[in-house]
Amino acid sequence: TDGWWKNALDEKLCNDYGHSVSVPLENTYGMMLYSRFRLIDPEIRYLVEPDVPSIHTKIRLDDGSMFRLFGIHPSPPVPNENPRSSERDAEILIVAKEAERSDLPVIVAGDLNDVAWSYTTELFLKISNLLDPRRGRGCRRRSAKIRIGFGDDPSRGRKARSARSADAGLGRDPVHAA
Repeated sequence: TDGWWKNALDEKLCNDYGHSVSVPLENTYGMMLYSRFRLIDPEIRYLVEPDVPSIHTKIRLDDGSMFRLFGIHPSPPVPNENPRSSERDAEILIVAKEAERSDLPVIVAGDLNDVAWSYTTELFLKISNLLDPRRGRGCRRRSAKIRIGFGDDPSRGRKARSARSADAGLGRDPVHAA
């Protein structure tokens, strides 16, 4: 996202999303975050590469609670240009360590340029103690009913959230759909 995108998005989103942080760049690694919730101490950081930013901020919800958001888009491995993923892996693991040290719940979002089954993702999950929403979530065929509810996952501490139908009074099974 570059300056053109920033101007276009600001024009359309600023009225409804009153809080934002952006770093428009011409190199495909520009980032913009628009929020209805207040951003507390937002930072644009360059963790590994001097031209690849990340957004780090706390977000205050309407009820006063807060969480920490890491918005990242590390550079991918590219054949004949950057065949190894050293920079990507380093950025992902730096964020994992920061997430693990956080005293607030954490969300890591963005294009991580990685797959759910990679060694880097495994290491990220182990270090950060976060859950991967691509795993064990979503709908599975089980019955003709849809059950859904949300609650804390006590086995992973307060950083994690999971869908549990028991919290909505719909039984003990995780989310299921026909």
